[in-house]
Amino acid sequence: MRQSLRPDRRRTELPRWRTALPVITFTAVTVAWAAALLVPLNYVSLGPGLPYDVGSHLTIDPAHNQPTSSRLLSMTVRVRRRLSAFEALAGWRDRSVDVISPQKVFGTETQAQSVARGQIEIADAKTVATVVALRRLGLAPTPHGLRVLDVLEGTPASALLHQGDVIVAVDGRRLCIGNDLSAALADRRPGDIAQVELADRRIIAVRLVAAGPRAIIGIGVKTVDCALPFAIRLETGPVIGPSGGLAMTLGLLDRLSPGELLGGGTVAVTGTIEIDGRVGPIGGVKQKTIEARRAGAKLFIVPNEELAQARSHAGPLRVVGVATLDDALRALRAAGGGGLPTPMTKVGSNQ
Repeated sequence: MRQSLRPDRRRTELPRWRTALPVITFTAVTVAWAAALLVPLNYVSLGPGLPYDVGSHLTIDPAHNQPTSSRLLSMTVRVRRRLSAFEALAGWRDRSVDVISPQKVFGTETQAQSVARGQIEIADAKTVATVVALRRLGLAPTPHGLRVLDVLEGTPASALLHQGDVIVAVDGRRLCIGNDLSAALADRRPGDIAQVELADRRIIAVRLVAAGPRAIIGIGVKTVDCALPFAIRLETGPVIGPSGGLAMTLGLLDRLSPGELLGGGTVAVTGTIEIDGRVGPIGGVKQKTIEARRAGAKLFIVPNEELAQARSHAGPLRVVGVATLDDALRALRAAGGGGLPTPMTKVGSNQ
């Protein structure tokens, strides 16, 4: 009998589940990858941002603008929220990036609250930087005082000051912006008496109260008017937060002073600025140092509190720590800059 040449299907056909296994496996892997790419984790990453070139965002009345060949960069940090698993893994492997809990960066704030606070902080930093730079040059804005918005109930001030009052000076110190009031009371203690001068020339003795370690009057205030002597405009775009204060101050001084305050080349700066010229600490100094190095800066000026950490990431970049605006100006002079700016005109006491 002739044998059939057709193959025996019962021997060659595989069970259906075995033929579907590759498809099932591929689908499962694809879904897992998609989940890793798309499902956010409760982490944020801090990485080097883009340098903010102060001079290119600064517009000054041509009659007072001084040419400069230097670049002054304010360092920023790139913050990414709710990372995917792959983004978190990439961040952990990148030595320039820190992947951390959002609570360590934002506390209990929502993203909207954090952005709103950052916008307020940079607006305040611009105002303070402008006033500090102008005062350093003897071109102080005209102070018109601070209007009282509210008075804390139960404080000595509540019986003496009222909403709408305009305070022009405290202990003889003229007030232009709210930071002036804080600076006027910086060395006072709770229980001390402050001499508060009003716009109608009355002088009221107010006993200070405690707010943590500080002494305060117990009022909320708003600037009446702090008229600049000429037009100055500083655009900050998407940059938020207070850490560009020192950079903005130095950028203004460079453009308002003859010569090369920065000594040519590129200088990177970070740090807050207070109305009395004190420089305060910032965050993300690791990322900012790496960013300054990549930007080709010849010098990086940082607050004293961040000096050690900055130097640990600086490589060949020279890093100098400062506590005040004058410290920063001396650092620039030591690096080949034009020295300390001197007052241009005589002005009344606004310090």
